[in-house]
Amino acid sequence: MISSSNITSIRVVPMSPDDDSFKGKSVWEVQFEYFLNYLPTARYLFKNGLKETKDTLVLFQFQAGIIAYATLVDKERFIKPDQNGYKGAYYFDPASICILLEPLEYEDLKPIWSNFKGFSQAKHKLDCGKLGQLNDLILSKKRIYSTEAYDTSELEDSYQQAIDNATWDVSGMVKDEPKLPLEVTAGNMKKSWGRSILIAKNALKHAKYMCEMNPEHQHFISRATGKNYVEAHHLIPMKYQSKFTFSLDVEANIVSLCVVCHNKIHRATGAEREKLVSSLYSSRSERLKSCKISTTLPELLSCYE
Repeated sequence: MISSSNITSIRVVPMSPDDDSFKGKSVWEVQFEYFLNYLPTARYLFKNGLKETKDTLVLFQFQAGIIAYATLVDKERFIKPDQNGYKGAYYFDPASICILLEPLEYEDLKPIWSNFKGFSQAKHKLDCGKLGQLNDLILSKKRIYSTEAYDTSELEDSYQQAIDNATWDVSGMVKDEPKLPLEVTAGNMKKSWGRSILIAKNALKHAKYMCEMNPEHQHFISRATGKNYVEAHHLIPMKYQSKFTFSLDVEANIVSLCVVCHNKIHRATGAEREKLVSSLYSSRSERLKSCKISTTLPELLSCYE
């Protein structure tokens, strides 16, 4: 939910389908590749910027619909345009970035803002006094937050669906090396840890879409990929990220499991679950060390109790 106490302005910002970051991409790809994986740790480049610099709610328009929103926290203007003609950059609060699985259309916004003339390549400024109605509209839609969605168990299906449906190219090459985790502090000061769909997709590709417990576990072919359906599982669960200096969201810590083994590792009896975890630990411990992730088998097993 958008905090009305902090928002001072609402702006609709169109995203050009000809921009190199979005060219040829579907709404789904832009949402998950750009907004959930790139923007939380990066900046949004612009050619013609807004006057506002802080506490502006930006509604991102793509293909005649609002597909995401975020709260602006800062802006910079370059001394001169870069080689691609960008004149500056916006910085957004990572915890505020949200995508709308059901984009807001003209018919959704018109009843709230009667003067809204429709989507175009021009920026729109909307009456901030109607933020409550916008909140009600967003709450009626399916949504997924950039970081919270990846750390909330009830949204695990959305995470796996996003991985399965991701169509952008991943290299399949893996270089096990340490990286810093993406840490976001939400408005309630609760820490969240970001998970990259691109990294998870790469881990599945590296595993050749086979179950790492048993490659003969082939239950069905994914409609999205045309390959054996498997799911990405963080061997050391992401909720324990605070115990580690380096990121747990690396291919070395992501295993490819069939739906049965994935359910077993979460829901089976202690003995059966311990057998699965022990086997995976044996196959991944050296790779984890390469990423400066150190844990013992007893410590890992305690994460599943």
